[in-house]
Amino acid sequence: MSQSSYFLALVFLGAVGPSLAADPQFELLHLLGAKQGVTPPVRFSGAAGKLVFGKPDPPLQYPSAVTADPQGRVWIADTGNRAVHMYDVARRKFNVLTGGGAVEFRCPAGIDSDSIGQIYVADACLARVFIFDSKGRFLRFLAGESAALLLGRPSALAVSRDRKTIYISDQARSKVVALNQEGERVGEWDSGLSADSSAALAVTPGRVFVLDSAQGLVRLFNSGGAPLGVLKWSQAKHITAFAYDPVRQLYFVGDGLHQTILIFDESGTHLGAFSQGGLSPTEMHAPSYLYADARGLVYAIDQLAAKVLVFREVNPPPRPSDPSASPPTFKRRNR
Repeated sequence: MSQSSYFLALVFLGAVGPSLAADPQFELLHLLGAKQGVTPPVRFSGAAGKLVFGKPDPPLQYPSAVTADPQGRVWIADTGNRAVHMYDVARRKFNVLTGGGAVEFRCPAGIDSDSIGQIYVADACLARVFIFDSKGRFLRFLAGESAALLLGRPSALAVSRDRKTIYISDQARSKVVALNQEGERVGEWDSGLSADSSAALAVTPGRVFVLDSAQGLVRLFNSGGAPLGVLKWSQAKHITAFAYDPVRQLYFVGDGLHQTILIFDESGTHLGAFSQGGLSPTEMHAPSYLYADARGLVYAIDQLAAKVLVFREVNPPPRPSDPSASPPTFKRRNR
């Protein structure tokens, strides 16, 4: 496929049409960090945390990003508490990280996990990236003291599947910076983001997705920073969050105006929506951050309500054990 046709295949307005497989449907599974209320099937919220963990867990204050490790534990960067919260539903465990290497968090804004369970935390105020092992023990700073020379205000990050590259959205300089595990800069390019745009990154082999909420679109680059096009959906009136499931090849788009999460496939077909707007613990003001994990769960942060809602697909199809074994295909839809 030529570069021009590849570009055209990625720019669409959100077609509506039949899907070869049944359209996915999602239901609420967990509620994390809410100050009141519980949600079935697991009692898993801030005020009710003592029912699960044996002691009250500190409520979230201003969650900014979320990730899940290979064991299914959920890690939430909480800028308001200057902390990272770890929820382990299966083992009924809870933990809070407040920093590492004798350095306390100031603005933990971005978070991601890699294939061996290491946790990466970008602190926007310190211009540093903390790395923890799968048990939450501090390992090192990415790039060490030289990080301040490479980064201005790291507000989001994503780790490549092979763990070789950490992509960081530097909002202060409107750049995407790519670092290797040694902290060396292996790439850098203009992100096109304004200072008031929400920051979110997603990475698949050969592709880097950068949310530009101010423009209402997602910018797409190859792993070296060359622009491949933009993703824009006519059904999404006010894009506030974005996530990508590489196994199902689905885009999840947060619509702040309609207080919902929209689902699209690779061709731009609108497959449906889930979540409900409202003020109750199980409803959402607006999705401010989205994340899709390897098990097919979708995590939605509602910053105004200081909570994370976790959704699962109803009757999902079998998922390949290795997402890279099911590479995405790009097709142009006949209008």
